[in-house]
Amino acid sequence: MIRTFLIFTFLIGCIGCQLPQVRPELDADALRAAGRVMEAGTESLRRKDYAEATRYYQLAYQLGKQAEGLDGLGCVALAQGDLTLALARFTDAIERSPNLSEAYGHIGVVLEQRGNITEAEGYFQRGLAIKPSDIALRYEYAQFLARHGRREDSKILVNQVKSMIPKTMSFRLKRG
Repeated sequence: MIRTFLIFTFLIGCIGCQLPQVRPELDADALRAAGRVMEAGTESLRRKDYAEATRYYQLAYQLGKQAEGLDGLGCVALAQGDLTLALARFTDAIERSPNLSEAYGHIGVVLEQRGNITEAEGYFQRGLAIKPSDIALRYEYAQFLARHGRREDSKILVNQVKSMIPKTMSFRLKRG
């Protein structure tokens, strides 16, 4: 545990703008640390601290969450309006992990912003085919459908999302 913390502390100070080289001999502690780093990156992204989020996602990539780290970096690029870089990062994430459902949804968001509605819908559907239990992706797809005039289809998906969320957590969706 201390070794992982020291590696984590060292890497957080050493990561530059380029994606670091990946260590092939990752242990369970490093993978757990990578998961915590991903969570920290997501929190930084929510706060719109893009520089910090980038550092965390690069570190997660280094610690073994390569596809997830690339997907996070794509989210940072998307939040900053760089659709070209975002699409490249999401595509790289899928190349590393073809079953990373959220990356397909993120590509769908980029394609929608570029006006490629039919292609965007296909990516949402591919992501859900990979992981039908992905609540966030299902909800994002429902919002996509609503934005494009398919309110009944959207309602069906929102109701599916509501049924997938534990009762203690679903009050927000029911009120909204």
